[in-house]
Amino acid sequence: RKVEHNMEAGKGVTNSRFDADYYHNLLHSDHVSAEARLNLEVRADAAGKGKGVFALKSFKPGDVIIKESPLIATQDTVNKLSTEVCSFCLRFVGSLPRQIALLAGQLSYDDGLVPSWAAVQSVPHADQCFPSDGIAPSVACQGGCSELYCSAECRDKAWDKYHARLCWKTRRPDTSIPAYNFEAHAVQHNDGFRTAAHILVSLIQEGDRNGGNWETAWKPFSLFLRKKWWKVKGVPHDGVDPVEWAAELKADLATSFDLLKAALGQVNYPFFRRGFYAKLVGLLEMNSVVAVVNSPVGLYFHNLEQELPKNELDEVKPWVEHIREAIEQNQATLPATHAHHAHDSDSDSEDNNNNEHNDHSTDSADQSGDSKGKEKRDDDSDNDNDNNNDDNDNDSDNDNDHDDDNDNLYPPCEGTGLYAIQAMLNHSCLPNVEVIKRGMSERDATIVIYAKRQVEAGDELVLSYIDEDELGLEDRRSLLAFPYLFHCTCPKCLLEETQQLH
Repeated sequence: RKVEHNMEAGKGVTNSRFDADYYHNLLHSDHVSAEARLNLEVRADAAGKGKGVFALKSFKPGDVIIKESPLIATQDTVNKLSTEVCSFCLRFVGSLPRQIALLAGQLSYDDGLVPSWAAVQSVPHADQCFPSDGIAPSVACQGGCSELYCSAECRDKAWDKYHARLCWKTRRPDTSIPAYNFEAHAVQHNDGFRTAAHILVSLIQEGDRNGGNWETAWKPFSLFLRKKWWKVKGVPHDGVDPVEWAAELKADLATSFDLLKAALGQVNYPFFRRGFYAKLVGLLEMNSVVAVVNSPVGLYFHNLEQELPKNELDEVKPWVEHIREAIEQNQATLPATHAHHAHDSDSDSEDNNNNEHNDHSTDSADQSGDSKGKEKRDDDSDNDNDNNNDDNDNDSDNDNDHDDDNDNLYPPCEGTGLYAIQAMLNHSCLPNVEVIKRGMSERDATIVIYAKRQVEAGDELVLSYIDEDELGLEDRRSLLAFPYLFHCTCPKCLLEETQQLH
């Protein structure tokens, strides 16, 4: 009963002390690269900010500190119009001709690995300019829907965690299928509903497999700060009434939850309530990052231009120009997804798009009951206290880097990712680490955290939650207020504040 109460309340399921063994095991899990296991440590107190991640050795600028795969990752729906990836790990799947045809708007449901589009019946010099493992063969969903996977392992993991209950069981849209109606609403209103549903269903699946005990599945998510969605989703622009905006979000979420209930059928777990669902969506708003996987198509065209002798390149130029023109025309017709990033070694930080995504925020409550930093708590006491009146809507609760033109023409896979260790990194407007995706070095949703400047043994690892370089003190603090809910007192902010006073 205690576990159920804590789960429903969103308080996690551990006792009131800092669980050092849990964080040690988290660093040694399959989600984290081997080098991080010996070189990092999670500590209970980071200068009054709650938990923090600390280096146990020195790192030079540019050194890889950690590679981390997501607890959960979901491709943006709009991005599916340009890229075909594994629905579980976001690795590109299919074939090079198929990916090119998709970018050009020349791919149909019935096209195989080599689409019917004549232009890609033969892709020149692919064996020379494209790695044989650059794109994984696609594996179909066992339920018969249109989701694809890079392996039977990813397919089975997705099925066991959440997809078995959310599969349409058909490749075509069908409004008679409740799961389709839920997803269609999410596409129109907030893709985060889909990711939140995946988390929620994974808890249900875990409980069903283990006699009602979902503790193991919930614990990683219990580390994140979470508030109801409308409390952390700032108004889109000046002139929008905040009360009306919150009411609109509440209505959208209520509809989404009703559609999800219809899709899942009878669910008897006490946490399956609208208020808890609202906090899962808020959790994603505050903690998720844009998961980026660079396009293998861009790598192919980059290699084609860089590696072919001039006479051979001249022979294929008309084909290249034809393909590029078709892609440009099709991409111009598509709706925008997340702001595209530059994926080179200098400017492709995944946390570098003006707060477009909501990354790296902090855990909900450590075992001492604190949020990530006391400065990040607001005056409401609703952070993890939704066991009462849970459905009320009140607010008391290959390392080749390709150029920017290729990145714009051949967009990456973009989605939402949630990362346990990365999310425990505290913010600073003078970060010593950054999240970067370099070329095709990582072919799935794995993120790579590099040292941005010298890091000494014993230093806390801190990154910027915003694009801080060109912003003044007040603008930075304003961006951090929503959705991160704290007043920044990092060394840079305190110095500028002192300078203003004098």
